[in-house]
Amino acid sequence: MDKLRLIKRKKHLICVGSAPCAEDDLKAVNSIKGICPDYLAIGLDSAEKWVGKYKYFVSYEPFDLPMFANRRKNRGLNSDFVTFAQEPFEGIDYVYPELADDNPDKLGYSGSSALLAVKIGLRLGYRKIILTGVQLNEGRYVKFQRGWTFVQDMIRDTVRSQNGFVKELLGSPTEEWINGK
Repeated sequence: MDKLRLIKRKKHLICVGSAPCAEDDLKAVNSIKGICPDYLAIGLDSAEKWVGKYKYFVSYEPFDLPMFANRRKNRGLNSDFVTFAQEPFEGIDYVYPELADDNPDKLGYSGSSALLAVKIGLRLGYRKIILTGVQLNEGRYVKFQRGWTFVQDMIRDTVRSQNGFVKELLGSPTEEWINGK
């Protein structure tokens, strides 16, 4: 039977990135009244950002999965998560080639692995998706703002961010938004 059908989903999904603000973002989001989340790791360096149970792993760099899993195991954290990517790699459970950007580094329309995480979250049926540890304000990440700007109207009601560019674009999670008020 399909792994995804066996997974009981909650209505909130917290996507954890690797920015230095991740731990503070998680504390703030988890203190919101009414939140009942599942957790999704975005890429290699989110391995230690959340010490609770990750349900999912997503990355445009699926070759990072073995290192991610080892880092989790070495800290005594779970490594039994469902994995997603845009291309096949050993250990990736679900591959969505239609979500690949032909040249994500050059154009930035992919929105980085963070936007891939949102797309996967939507496909999984989550209606409230919150980004933590995702800034996209500096260095090579600025180019990925393009992808977020392109899809902002389609995800505005569903996605919020605790920090950075996406917070400026879509807003931050509030108790009213979390609880659908």
